[in-house]
Amino acid sequence: MKKTISMVLALLMLTALLCSCGSAVQNEGLTVDDFADSSENQQGWLRLHESSLVINPDEYQGNESGNGNRLGLNLGILDEAGNVTKSINDLIFLIENNSANGVGGEVAWTTSGLDDIGTALRWGSKATVDYNDGSFVASSTGAASSALNFATRLPIEFSKDIVAIFNISNYSAGATFVKDDEETEPGWGLSGSIQVIHPDGKETIAITAQASNEETGRFVAYFSDVVASQTNYNLAEATGQMNGTVTIYGDGTTITVDEYQVVYIDKGFHYADSEAKTTWYPYAIVSELEYPNGTKAETTDFFSNYSTVARKITFKAGGLFTLAGKVEGTLTYDEAGNVMIVEGSGYKYVISPKKKQNVMFYNSEDDMLNNRNGSTEPTSSTKYWTVSLGRIEVDTDVFVAVSLDASKDVETLVTETKKATESGNTDKRLDYVKDFWESYIHVFELPNEIITNVPGSAE
Repeated sequence: MKKTISMVLALLMLTALLCSCGSAVQNEGLTVDDFADSSENQQGWLRLHESSLVINPDEYQGNESGNGNRLGLNLGILDEAGNVTKSINDLIFLIENNSANGVGGEVAWTTSGLDDIGTALRWGSKATVDYNDGSFVASSTGAASSALNFATRLPIEFSKDIVAIFNISNYSAGATFVKDDEETEPGWGLSGSIQVIHPDGKETIAITAQASNEETGRFVAYFSDVVASQTNYNLAEATGQMNGTVTIYGDGTTITVDEYQVVYIDKGFHYADSEAKTTWYPYAIVSELEYPNGTKAETTDFFSNYSTVARKITFKAGGLFTLAGKVEGTLTYDEAGNVMIVEGSGYKYVISPKKKQNVMFYNSEDDMLNNRNGSTEPTSSTKYWTVSLGRIEVDTDVFVAVSLDASKDVETLVTETKKATESGNTDKRLDYVKDFWESYIHVFELPNEIITNVPGSAE
């Protein structure tokens, strides 16, 4: 019943807007944004005419989904009469890493515990350091760059996430300098190196924690996340050592480091404490959610074609995110093509996550959230997969798509899914769908034309 009521409400709103214009040019001045609905009574679902898919099938059937705390993408398979025959929730969702933004954890090392910065830093005659109870001022005095290396080598274990946090309260630019025959602006940088010690050998991974010409503030560096994406060894069998470095560029460049600390945080992920805020548009469903550690994401879900739903993820606040999905069927991972292929009873779907970083598979939700018993290859018992998105900056976009169809072969679904996430295609297709609906608003007089005619394939 709610499905019918929701459709009528949407049409009534549309009719009211359309009828208010009454000019020779149909609906002049209206855009798709005029139909945005963020109310509690919003339609909540989206379907292309004659498509066998619906976004948010629970809402389509008059119910509410229970996964709004993770920005889950939910799809339903419809029969010819428009009834949901299969509902699949959490095909794609987002989880925040426990270590996002360096919240919580156990302090493993900090400059505030040093009696004298001189015992912890090595520097040459080209730099000076003034230390006072955990805070230090470092100045370059003549060299193109001066590296201050912490003499303390911190022994580390990889059973927890390793996060570096530092506060830069002041920065004063020095002189430009010549590097590689080019004049270079002054600045500062913080970096670290972690030596992975494994029974089969050793490797050293360099990490740029922060590089800036002018920024100050609180910065977070996810050291273990970088190591996990670059190492050739199984970290569960390894130990390590870490060095920290502060580098200042340009004669007379000065920074004040209020504190530099390394913390250990339990591995794993979590959902948000609240539900997403959702806005319905004729062409897409847009949802926004803030997670406990301060990261914030916005998703835009829309039809790329009749059997493919594309998702654009825009991050509104920085942090550390992981893309995940629940498996409804038997999963095969094509590592070369970076696609998840799932075959169930009477249906199959393909997910193209675009990113390919630290892909893991788990047999239960609890294992996934606690990042334990994971494997790099799926099994017949796999129920969840994750792909690390790494450190996220504000306004970063990530694209992912799902192709779901019972009649099409896997190869066709892979092609459709990959096409939806090719460089620039998601944004282009989104623009196309928006333009289509805008054209309909301006061309057709009867409101029912809006729902009985839908976009074809983008040229």
